[in-house]
Amino acid sequence: MSKTLKALMTAAAALPGLAQAATVADQTTIGIKYLDYLDYQKDRDRIRVRAPMAWLDTALDDKTELSGSMTYDSVSGASPWYLSTVSGASGKGIGETRRAMDAKLTRLFEKFSLGLSGSVSTEHDYLSRSAGLDARVDSDDRNTTYAAGFALTADDIGSTNNPFLKEARTTRDYFVGITQVLTPLAIVQSNLAFSDGTGYFSDPYKPLDARPRERRQLAWLTRYRQYVPQFDAALHADYRYFSNDWGIRAHTVELAWYQPVGSGWTLRPSLRYYTQNAADFFQPSFPPATFGSIYSADQRLSAFGALTTGIKVLKVLPGGYTFDAGFDFYQQKSSLKLGGGGSPGIEPLYAKIVYLGIGRSF
Repeated sequence: MSKTLKALMTAAAALPGLAQAATVADQTTIGIKYLDYLDYQKDRDRIRVRAPMAWLDTALDDKTELSGSMTYDSVSGASPWYLSTVSGASGKGIGETRRAMDAKLTRLFEKFSLGLSGSVSTEHDYLSRSAGLDARVDSDDRNTTYAAGFALTADDIGSTNNPFLKEARTTRDYFVGITQVLTPLAIVQSNLAFSDGTGYFSDPYKPLDARPRERRQLAWLTRYRQYVPQFDAALHADYRYFSNDWGIRAHTVELAWYQPVGSGWTLRPSLRYYTQNAADFFQPSFPPATFGSIYSADQRLSAFGALTTGIKVLKVLPGGYTFDAGFDFYQQKSSLKLGGGGSPGIEPLYAKIVYLGIGRSF
């Protein structure tokens, strides 16, 4: 592999599945990260999340790799506004903790690999468990990797507002993808994912919220990585199309630039734009026109656009240590929807995300 392509692959390694399949980690990497998230509307803070996380990636032998992570989220604040600016009111104050862990075991063969994964996430009113299997196959020249996978998720949903609520949801996820080395300086990956869910999708903390008990989703994600030798830098460009049978259609475009600046430092400015139309049953008013109908005033199901700007710094330290820190600013408005025509009367939403991380390879 050429020096420039190796640099490109290293810059892309933060995105799952982008590197070629027939390799295992040649070092053990452990790390911790802390995230602080705050979103707000007008002069009111809504949700604050503080989330420490730890992860591990290690080779058990020359053909087997184990990776995993653990996260603890502390959530506080008020639930999202569910009404318009005309009749709006903030949601009930909340306090919640979430514990989540995931693990994946990957076994490599001559030209393909198999991965077995599992995860669990628990809150006092919610339990999610999932298991997955994926396979990746390399072409003879190792420049193309084909991937396919399946995952099954089972969720149990309750509510502190209604101790009699005991609902369930099952989701089956399928994906296929291809990763292609285009030139010694460029690589592209494209994945197609389909999700089939049945069960309880309503929000138990929003009055009269009643959503369909089935949801089918389709997502197409393409990632492009280009090493730019004139600047010793890498351009990351992503596009994602999403649709579901609730009527939502969404587009996401993200650009990031990885720029080494000397002494082991790298800067990564980024820009992401997101736009969606409203779900078929979304109504920007409360209560619904017809009680007992399929209905939601959740602004996350409205028509809107969102813009995220971010900056991240990475530093390679002596002794195999790495450090990264970043800040993202998110703004969500009806007026930012592509082509205009966002849902009327929805309060703009803003969020600030700060994160710090340190890792070590040995």
